Amino acid sequence: MNSKPVLADGFRLNWDEDEQTYVLLYPEGMIVLDEENSEVLQRCSGTKTIADIISEMELIYPQLNTSYWVQEPLKHAVQNGWVVLI
Repeated sequence: MNSKPVLADGFRLNWDEDEQTYVLLYPEGMIVLDEENSEVLQRCSGTKTIADIISEMELIYPQLNTSYWVQEPLKHAVQNGWVVLI
């Protein structure tokens, strides 16, 4: 929970007008993100811990199980090499 997630080298988060959502760009292509992934990845700056991101999301989405909602997309992003933990 004290790790700080940051986008891996070569990845960039960008708003896509055509898709009307955030996409994750990388040299080989692009990944269209769902709402959960885009909300979490927008906060992966390397300055906030996972606990900080969870706390921030709890204020925005108090009705959700934000701990799970944050940790699952992060786990997926780390496993796929989109995000690294520092």
